[in-house]
Amino acid sequence: MMNSFRTAAAYLTHRMHCANSQGHGVHSPFLFEFITQVLPDAALSVDFEKPEQYRKDLLSDETVFSRTDFGSGREKPQQQTSVRSLARRALQSPRGARLLYRMIKHYRPGPMLELGTCFGVTTEYLAVADPHQPVYTLEGDPLLVHKASERFRDDGFTNIQSIVGDFEETLPDLLQKINSIGFAWVDGNHRQAPTLRYFEQLLAHATAETILVFDDIYWSKEMEAAWQLIRCHPRVGATIDLFRFGIVFLRTEFREPVHLRLHY
Repeated sequence: MMNSFRTAAAYLTHRMHCANSQGHGVHSPFLFEFITQVLPDAALSVDFEKPEQYRKDLLSDETVFSRTDFGSGREKPQQQTSVRSLARRALQSPRGARLLYRMIKHYRPGPMLELGTCFGVTTEYLAVADPHQPVYTLEGDPLLVHKASERFRDDGFTNIQSIVGDFEETLPDLLQKINSIGFAWVDGNHRQAPTLRYFEQLLAHATAETILVFDDIYWSKEMEAAWQLIRCHPRVGATIDLFRFGIVFLRTEFREPVHLRLHY
C-alpha cells in the first residue's frame, strides 16, 4: 500500500507544477487535441454497461478465496481474501477506465496489451473500445484469470486472450508471437527494475503510433524513479503525467521531448 504521507507530498508537488488542463499554452497540435478532446470525461456510453455491471457484482461478492499477490513485485504466500475486499482495493476507478477507453476509441492504435488483469474490469473497457483488435491480458494468479475469463465469455467478449503466469516468462513469449503492439496498459509489478524491463521489452515491439500507459507512477520511490527514467528515454517524444497515470507517446514529430503534468 502506498505511504499516505509520501503520496500526499508527491501530489502537492504535482499540482504545483501542473499545466493548464484546457490546453492553453500547449503548442503541440497532437497534445492540444489530447487535452481538449480525449482527456475530458465525456458522457457515459452503453459500452460501459457490461464492465460496470461486472464491477457491481464483484463489490457485492463475499466469496473467500486464496490468492498470491504478484503486484508488489514480491511473491507472497497465498492469503485469504474476499472477492469484494480485493475488488475494493485493486479495481481501476470508473473514471480512470473511461480515460483508457477514450484513448483507444480516439486513436485506434491497434493490438492492445495489459499487464495485470486482476478481475478483468479494465480489460473489458479496453476490449469494448475497439472490438476489432485483440486484447492480450497477462496475470500471475490463475484463480483471477479463471474468474476473469469466465466473465469475458459470459459478457460476450471474443477479442480478449488471457495469459496466466509470471510476466518475466509470459511477456517475452507473447511479444515474440505478435508483430507489434498499439496500446499497452502496465499495471503489474510495482518495482523499478521490472517496470523498466517491461518498458524496454515493449519498446522493441512498438511503433511511433504506440501508446504506453503506466499506472501508479507515484506508488513508491521505486515507481517514481522508474517513471523519471522512462520520461528520459530517447525514443519518448512526449509524456503526460496525470499523477495516477503516466502516458507515453513515441511519436516522432516532436523536435524536443515534451513533458506535461496535468490535473485530472
